[in-house]
Amino acid sequence: MIRLTSNITLGDYKFDFVNNVEITSTWERLTDTARIVMPRKLRLKKDGTSSENITVGVDGLWRRGDLVEINLGYDNINDRRFTGFITGIQTKLPPEFWCEDAMWQLKQVSIPKYTKTVGLRQLLTDILPSTFSFVADDIDLSKFRITRASVAEVLDYIRRTYGLSAYFRDSVLYVGFAYQLGRTTELNENNLLEFGFYKNIIDDSNLSYLRDDDVSIQVTAVNVHPDNTRTEIKVGDPFGDQRTMYFYNVSAQTLQDLATEALEKLKYEGFRGSFTTFLQPYVKHGDAIRLVDPLIPDRNGIYLVRQVVTTFGMEGGRQEITLDRKI
Repeated sequence: MIRLTSNITLGDYKFDFVNNVEITSTWERLTDTARIVMPRKLRLKKDGTSSENITVGVDGLWRRGDLVEINLGYDNINDRRFTGFITGIQTKLPPEFWCEDAMWQLKQVSIPKYTKTVGLRQLLTDILPSTFSFVADDIDLSKFRITRASVAEVLDYIRRTYGLSAYFRDSVLYVGFAYQLGRTTELNENNLLEFGFYKNIIDDSNLSYLRDDDVSIQVTAVNVHPDNTRTEIKVGDPFGDQRTMYFYNVSAQTLQDLATEALEKLKYEGFRGSFTTFLQPYVKHGDAIRLVDPLIPDRNGIYLVRQVVTTFGMEGGRQEITLDRKI
């Protein structure tokens, strides 16, 4: 019989038990978050300091900024689902912890003043602590000015102004356009994670299958120029769902082509929404997955993942996977 297992680190303490965990991870937001609910009575052993278990309260044991690591799985084969820091503690029983990923650290790093004609990669080199690794698109930000802002606030401004995605994945900061000319996703279709109806999809009630004729979308394509001015075009149904995509310093014809291409990709015939599955196989946002319908093979397809919400606890372990688009 398969058994749910966990290894959780909170500050100096390690646990192989927990009441409930919920982790939300997506490229749409700056910060991945986790919520941990512990049992009412804790019998803890501080790692490496005592061979005796002691019954303790929460007060004084943890503080804001303590390291968090969450590993979840089956039969002690656990995947690292979250690393970050405690950002809030509920001391009344049952103890509850709110956590954020490494973006929390960048919320604590303040930039008093910065003025420079700079590109995105150089800006990140200038403002990020030297211990951080990053991957970024090569984008000219022209004259960039910061006055009394945290690094996270700067990233949020760039995200909102330029339409960039900014997120951590495996402790690496990624900043760039979700859609960009020449960007391709290399897929090994033989190694894709596979989810099948009537097999390892537990709940598909939030998943719908639409034909392209049933999909109504308008795409607004925004071209950000090196001097920070913008031009935009709209394609598709003005009364349909609105999608905005950003591109950097492309020609008017290329912007038109990109907008048309994006509309065609978004008007696909296939699944939309989210589905719930087990903890395995482990899925991250940005992964490509294959959906398989054994009764209607024409519905099979490959999709990108926008968001994963992982829950673990007394009622079992689940992943709710939200689809981005078909590829």
